[in-house]
Amino acid sequence: MSRGFSHGLGASPANRELLRWMRAHNEQRPPHERLRFYGFDGPLEMTGAASPRYA
Repeated sequence: MSRGFSHGLGASPANRELLRWMRAHNEQRPPHERLRFYGFDGPLEMTGAASPRYA
């Protein structure tokens, strides 16, 4: 969990708790019933994209 999140999202107790719960849940499930976690990476470094038109 320390390397799997960007933008400090791994520091959130709720995110860490969710992943711990998912791991425990999946231990008792066959592969076709296991939960999967897919992340996203939003363009949070940008404050806005330049306009293609003149202002």
